[in-house]
Amino acid sequence: MPLNWGVSKSLTTSWFYLLLGVTVYALYVLLKRYRQQYIGALLFVSISALLGFTTYDQTRHWRNDVLLWERVIDIYPDSASIAYVNLASAHDAKGSMDAEQIEQLLNKALSISPNEPYNLGAIANFYGRLGNEQKALEYLLRLVDIAPYNSWAQAQIGDIYFKRNDIANAGNYYLTALKHGSESEKVIFRLAVIDYHYQRYADALSKLEILTPAKTGAKEKALRKKIENALANPTR
Repeated sequence: MPLNWGVSKSLTTSWFYLLLGVTVYALYVLLKRYRQQYIGALLFVSISALLGFTTYDQTRHWRNDVLLWERVIDIYPDSASIAYVNLASAHDAKGSMDAEQIEQLLNKALSISPNEPYNLGAIANFYGRLGNEQKALEYLLRLVDIAPYNSWAQAQIGDIYFKRNDIANAGNYYLTALKHGSESEKVIFRLAVIDYHYQRYADALSKLEILTPAKTGAKEKALRKKIENALANPTR
């Protein structure tokens, strides 16, 4: 699908308004000269037709997310970076575009606003879902460089380093995520794992205590057991 999909529709709408205006003006001139008593009726009908068509023209763009964001891009093609991201998300949700086409929309958004945190996060998430971890990390690092307060991005970077067994970097990003407001229980659990790795058993236990009991599963129980064994047998 071409990125300027809505241009022809926009031109059609513009021509309609122009022709309507010319027609109304011509009728007004004729009625003013020959039938002045009908001028009020003409104005009423014209305004009703204008409002009716405007309402129809707008509501057809609200039928679904794809049409909505295409309309925004049609109106603001050079500044609608977030609209391109949302359009990509809408197509992705519907399955109406393949990954290459969605990537094209995301790259367009990035070309308009290369430092917009929302765009960088969406692109990082897109590559993460595709399994391109390195590409996702690249955009996440750009995001936290611009917006270090973004706890979601900090936690995502921590996850990537954690999977790579880069415990030091994972811990740093997880701590930053907590500092900036993340309350993810996964982050807290993984910090407990990191504390256990560095034999900070008391810190690890204190973090496990924060976790919601209802969400404590086999992994959390296993870690607690390891910590308790380590504390009971410090020489091992």
